[in-house]
Amino acid sequence: MSRDIMSQAKVLTTSLNNQFEAGKEELWAAHESAKATVTSQTNPATTPAIKCNVNITIRGGPHDGLTALLAPRLKKDCFVGRSTGKKFKDKGLSLSKDLEVSTTHGKFELNKDGGVYFTDIGSTNGTFLDEVGVEEGEPLRLPVDGVLEIRVGASVMVCTLESS
Repeated sequence: MSRDIMSQAKVLTTSLNNQFEAGKEELWAAHESAKATVTSQTNPATTPAIKCNVNITIRGGPHDGLTALLAPRLKKDCFVGRSTGKKFKDKGLSLSKDLEVSTTHGKFELNKDGGVYFTDIGSTNGTFLDEVGVEEGEPLRLPVDGVLEIRVGASVMVCTLESS
């Protein structure tokens, strides 16, 4: 009896391994096909450069009145945080005196659809829109014609877009 069970187990194991390998090959082929499609759609030679700047005025907190102009580009995000590192001071926004802002709080990013988004990237004290907490990783789209007020720590970032 045990020999029969072992034989059936071997047949089932072989069958499952074959199905697994076939599924893996199918998944890999689909991945390669999707990657080729994305690459052809985002070829820098055929894709126009999207440019949009973010005007920020800080309201409240220790940086009240501070203004900044950020220029996120595709795959070149502008970071916001308490850090005084180069990527915050030169191409992002350093709110170093606001102790409720995380070292790396969030980022402004330009999406390939041309939209500009702010995303909390794991801050300790959170990001708020109209005093409602925003989920980590949930992108907030900045309106094309309008203002978005985002609170990080004690600072409210009043954000408007400017096409360049």
